[in-house]
This record gives sequence, structure tokens and C-alpha cells, in this order.
Amino acid sequence: MDQNESSVPKALPVIPCLIFLVLGLVIGMGISLSYIKSTVKKEVSTVIPSVQSVLPAAEQDSVLASLQGALVAHTLSGTVTAINGNAISINVSSANASSSNGSATNRTAIVANDTIITIRTLKNAEFFTNETKAFNAEQMRGTDKTKFVPAPLPYTSKAGAIGDILIGSVIDIGSKQDITTAKEFTAAEIIMQKATQ
Repeated sequence: MDQNESSVPKALPVIPCLIFLVLGLVIGMGISLSYIKSTVKKEVSTVIPSVQSVLPAAEQDSVLASLQGALVAHTLSGTVTAINGNAISINVSSANASSSNGSATNRTAIVANDTIITIRTLKNAEFFTNETKAFNAEQMRGTDKTKFVPAPLPYTSKAGAIGDILIGSVIDIGSKQDITTAKEFTAAEIIMQKATQ
């Protein structure tokens, strides 16, 4: 061995090594994602023909609809614009609207005999704070660990009627129907929140 040569191997340059490492990770991830995407697409494309070949035509629509169940909406929130008999007209905020062109922003909810209407009134902030502090103190004492005591809610609830709903108030509506694009639907439940007591 030469006097000038050392027995310690030369270190690889750090920056080129990091570049190759990152490049390898990116290429590997790209290949993996491409494979996963093609596999999922292939699996989904085999499910639909399978459903169509196994089930009678009458049942195919309901099964295919359940496969797309994530796109179904049963609730919405909006501002009451008018009340005419048992029909409540609401303007749905753009975040809840089913289309970007605004075609479904004005809806009509029909109040049926079995529609549940709830009026929630917000509690006074000071009262609610004291109620929560008392609840927390009781929980810290832990007097009865076998009894579940729910935390206080920031509102009180009472049963209401269509006459209690005010124009301009924001309401939450639930329906048993798919109301994703429905302009008119039957409400199963309506919740109106009033200002502080």
C-alpha cells in the first residue's frame, strides 16, 4: 500500500446518494399506485357484471344503488324562506347544494303528520359554563361510578310544531328519502335552533 493511500474506504458523496434514494422512492410509489389503481378498477368492473348476471333485473337497480350509497344524502341545512301550509321553503347553503350551478339550492320540505319537530334554545353562556363546571366537579369526585351521567348540552330541547318555525331561521332537516337532488321531499325530522334564553 502506498503511504498516501489510506485503508479507510472513500465515502460516497452524500447529495447524489440522497437524490438516487428519493428518485427510487418516487418511482416505486408511482409503480405501486399504478398497480393498486388498476387492480381496484379491475375489481369494480368485475362486480357490476357479476351483479347483473346473478340477480334478476328487478333487483339489479337496488343493489347497484347500494354500491353507490356514499353519494346519497338524507339531511340538509338551510334558511327558511317561506311557510305555506305544511310546506316549508328553504334556501340551502352552497356547501350543501347538490349542484354547483345552484339548481338545487331552493328546496321544499313537506311536514307530514309523523314529522318530528324539535325546537332547541341555546342556554345562556354563563349558565352553561357554571353547569359544566358543576358537572366536571361531580365527575372528579366520582361518587357513583356505576351510573352514567351525560354531560350538559349547550341547549334545551322541546317538541315543536310547524307554527314554531320562523322565517329566516336556519333549520336542519332529515328525511327517509334520498334528497340529494330532490326539489321537494317529506321531512322526517326538523330541528330549529333559537337564540339564547
